[in-house]
Amino acid sequence: MRIWFISLALAGLWLAGCTAAPTPTLAPTAAVPATAVPSATAVPATATPSATPTAAATATAPAAPTAAAITAANAASLQPGEPVPAPQIYQMTWTPDSQLLRVGNKEGLHTIASDGRGEINFINTQALTGTLSFAQDGTLAALQDLHTVRLYAPETLQPQQTIADFGTATNIILAPDAGKLAVQSADNIAVTLYDLPGGQPAATLTGFETAAPVYGVQFDANWQTMIWIARATVQLMDVDSGQLGPRFEHEDFVGALALSPDGRILATATSATLNGQFTPIIKFWNAQSGDAIATLPQPALITSLAFSPDGALLAAGTTDGNILFWDVQAQTMITTLDAPVEQVRQLAFSPDGRFLATADQEVILWHVPA
Repeated sequence: MRIWFISLALAGLWLAGCTAAPTPTLAPTAAVPATAVPSATAVPATATPSATPTAAATATAPAAPTAAAITAANAASLQPGEPVPAPQIYQMTWTPDSQLLRVGNKEGLHTIASDGRGEINFINTQALTGTLSFAQDGTLAALQDLHTVRLYAPETLQPQQTIADFGTATNIILAPDAGKLAVQSADNIAVTLYDLPGGQPAATLTGFETAAPVYGVQFDANWQTMIWIARATVQLMDVDSGQLGPRFEHEDFVGALALSPDGRILATATSATLNGQFTPIIKFWNAQSGDAIATLPQPALITSLAFSPDGALLAAGTTDGNILFWDVQAQTMITTLDAPVEQVRQLAFSPDGRFLATADQEVILWHVPA
């Protein structure tokens, strides 16, 4: 997952050492999809997107690749699929059955099949130049002129409803099931949740404090936990109660983070001084107590993080185009894969754990041949 509104300008060296404390045992749950949102830009209220299925949408499907679940034992055997060009990606979301990956970029909404067909559908959304977010079924939300959110139906993208009872917003996030919409305020540090399709405000989440001029948020897969992020500070919040958890402070800006599927481990990517040298690191935290579990030096700056659905693996994308795989329990690096890209900006495991999607200027689905 990548963090928006935060930029990194760091240099780092690989250190062999690592400090660790005992790690809680992880229980398998659903994967945490990656999310990412661009800066908002005002657009005309009358702009309307268009849907255009690709030629592949009607083609006969080839035999689906036989893929095994990705584990510590076979991660080194991951093979890349055919790249799908998609520059300037802001979000990747898998469908619950792991058959489709939806990818949003500056051109539109791409649908990629995991059965080997590649891109099977494309919806042009270039008329909507504000902040966009979409659900697993393709429902699209657009923040237009910073004061209005419009919701569009899947595939046809016909306007469904408008929400405009908030002040100025900087960001929106649509829940995976399209049942809730989060609107991030520019007027104060607050996020308002709206129930959909009704469009009524359900709650306003506040209490996070920062001296930084910018902040961002993201959610876990089930929208039970919201994660506040402001430069070097991260804090979790229970969505139902609005109760804040511990604060996680870092020496430098946090460039990526991921919450384990069971909500017990928070992984953050940043840089820190180790043995007198400023070094890229991944840090494991106990999400409930706030205690540091491990500090893991990295060979390059980390741009994205994603836990496997069972929480056993952590994939990390780097600025030099590599994918690093860490055994979460053992806190050891398992393998490094060289992705055919300049850097790995986003990562997303499929819910069944058989595919790993990576993104830079193109999307690649990786799998382990069974």
